[in-house]
Amino acid sequence: MLIQDSYLLASSQIFELMAQQEMTVDLELTKVPPCFNTLLIGRVLHENMPVKNAVVKIFDWDYNPLFHALTNSRGVYRFKNILAPGVYKVIAAADGYQTSRTFKLKIKDNEVINLSIKLKECSIFSNSIIYGKVREAGSKKPVEGAQ
Repeated sequence: MLIQDSYLLASSQIFELMAQQEMTVDLELTKVPPCFNTLLIGRVLHENMPVKNAVVKIFDWDYNPLFHALTNSRGVYRFKNILAPGVYKVIAAADGYQTSRTFKLKIKDNEVINLSIKLKECSIFSNSIIYGKVREAGSKKPVEGAQ
């Protein structure tokens, strides 16, 4: 049997029925968001040592934030089945380290992307990511590749 659409069923209000009673209950259905078969996994490292609680942030092509994850004690992060196939930008940050460079990734369906990110120590940096757009003063056109 082919399922065309899937829906999430919300709980109804609690009610009781006695013998021989009938009741009509309207239930609210919400369409299940698509589940993509994509996997971005990797580690955040400093000199081949894992960085725990680093933030790995995913942006769209125009640096709009989409998703983030924290690394575990082994420095591992993963984004499973939440990224639609497409092009993304990925960065990582952690307390005491410089924010990583920006990685440009093309995610494809049914493909595992393994991305290890190396951070450099720096005590003046905190676990922060600043993002935005750099534009020309007069024309307001975006400056591609600005850092």
